[in-house]
Amino acid sequence: MRDLSTYAFINARIRAMSGQFLRPRQWGLLLAARDVAHVITILQATPYSSFIRDNIIQNKDIEALERAFVLDDVHTHDKIIKAWREKGHPGKVVTLLRERYELNEVKVLLRYWATQGKTSGRQHIFSEVFTHPISIEHILSAHDLDELAVAFSATPYRHVLRAAAAQYLKTGSLFYLEAAIDRDYFNRLWAEIDQLPYADRMAATRLIGIEVDMENIGALLRLRRYYDFPSGDLTMTLLPRGYRLNERTLRLAFVKEGFADTLKVLAVRPYQELGVLFAKAIDHAGLSLLESVLYQALFSEALRVMRGFPFTIGTILAYLILKRAETRKLASIFYGKDHGLSSGQIKGAWVC
Repeated sequence: MRDLSTYAFINARIRAMSGQFLRPRQWGLLLAARDVAHVITILQATPYSSFIRDNIIQNKDIEALERAFVLDDVHTHDKIIKAWREKGHPGKVVTLLRERYELNEVKVLLRYWATQGKTSGRQHIFSEVFTHPISIEHILSAHDLDELAVAFSATPYRHVLRAAAAQYLKTGSLFYLEAAIDRDYFNRLWAEIDQLPYADRMAATRLIGIEVDMENIGALLRLRRYYDFPSGDLTMTLLPRGYRLNERTLRLAFVKEGFADTLKVLAVRPYQELGVLFAKAIDHAGLSLLESVLYQALFSEALRVMRGFPFTIGTILAYLILKRAETRKLASIFYGKDHGLSSGQIKGAWVC
């Protein structure tokens, strides 16, 4: 009975919100759009019309649109949290999922700090997504790692930065700080999931576990491609508790000599489509295709959960996964049109 009382109202709300997802016909129109201006025109007839402000129309400001998409995802979490008013462990899990957006901005802040603001790419910090008191000014003015940790004193990141300090100072690589922040976050998330009732715990373990596998596979293959990375450091970088891939399997995949052999180790259900890639001997240039396969596994699982038994936290988690996938696809359309890519090229780069 508690499952029914906990999830009846919020499940109805989720079902109503999912009715606003873009339809296949709308995706077809967006992919076929001539340019950024045409995409903006099409979106004005969708629930995303509220994003299309005059300055965006005039300047075709894609970064502003991407920022709006991120904030829409965050506000979606906020709407669920506010409407649900669940104070127990299920509510804490959703609150922690919202915190992932802060995590991304913290890592951007670290890059700005390390390069004294000279990091190329995005020009703004999305401070609107912060859930903890974070002073951008204090962080960017920190002279060393000790001062940086103090600047994060009112957040969970302070002790993480201190714990990872030795490896950062040894290598000079922010990778170890960012990896430590990610590992700490997932440890906190798993601690809440472990306190859920059985049905909730099983649903969350599968969905979050697939996400962990996906992130670990992507990280492992990028480490092989871009870095002279010692296999002994994998323990401090891999995220904990993947759904199908444990640390032993990932280590085995990491030390394989050929890319195809690496994929063969990783091609277990529900990532069996990776087998198609190693059969075709896809090399490192196919990382975007590989990422698409991984996200498709997560996307398919989220759809399965949405169609299944509604009275678990799985429905909420699945909806949030699908919502994030939609805004990522929209962002890829804008960037693709801005760079003159064809509809096939844009669709081929989608991560779901």
